[in-house]
Amino acid sequence: MRILFPGTPAYGHLLPLLPLERAARRAGRTTAFLTHPSLASVMAPTA
Repeated sequence: MRILFPGTPAYGHLLPLLPLERAARRAGRTTAFLTHPSLASVMAPTA
């Protein structure tokens, strides 16, 4: 299953999604974020 996490370009909207994304990835899902390029460093893939 692939999951897309879209969000407006604001830290307060995207940061709460990080734990959900990590949990989905740990459960074997393929995840991606869709937001403004200015937040690319925050949304960079992590292990």
